[in-house]
Amino acid sequence: MSEDSHTPLSETVTTLASNVYKELERIIKNFGENSVKDLMPVMISTLESLDSALHEREVNKLEIESLKEQTEQLYQQYEREKSFHKEYQQVYFLFFVSIKI
Repeated sequence: MSEDSHTPLSETVTTLASNVYKELERIIKNFGENSVKDLMPVMISTLESLDSALHEREVNKLEIESLKEQTEQLYQQYEREKSFHKEYQQVYFLFFVSIKI
């Protein structure tokens, strides 16, 4: 997690970070710290980017759900207004016919 970020990492990223850390420990044990010193910042940045992408995906999923609900409400409103308009046309037609008689 970056120094300026105060939100916890997602469970998915935390699990991945733990697995990566274990593998890096194994590499360090076998080949020394220098073998991963340049890799560590890349891994941290990658995990933070993944966490950010997962968070953005969740936000997008919520927005999509909200838009689906709004679309359904607008469609229902459209259907009500269409029905009202049809009834209004029928009443108007009957009224117009009755005036001509």
